[in-house]
Amino acid sequence: RSAITDRNGIVNPARVFAAVGLDQPSPEKPAWVQAWIDADNTRPWPPEDDGLPQKAPLPAPDLSVSYPDRAEREKINGSREKAHLGVDGL
Repeated sequence: RSAITDRNGIVNPARVFAAVGLDQPSPEKPAWVQAWIDADNTRPWPPEDDGLPQKAPLPAPDLSVSYPDRAEREKINGSREKAHLGVDGL
């Protein structure tokens, strides 16, 4: 589970979807999911200090996701061909 937040708390997913150009209705939620959402809406924002050190959030431009290409994955994990154990007959 994840959420997009701003200085006011959790951003409604409909706003997030609209901002990225998605226009579709949200599926109907089971009662337990709606109860979870309702509970989240009672949380203080920003979160209260629990005495633990806080990490500064990364600004959005500093976030990125990348995936290694096949050659890089094989370099890290080894080739599947080399890892074949020869148990085809089992």
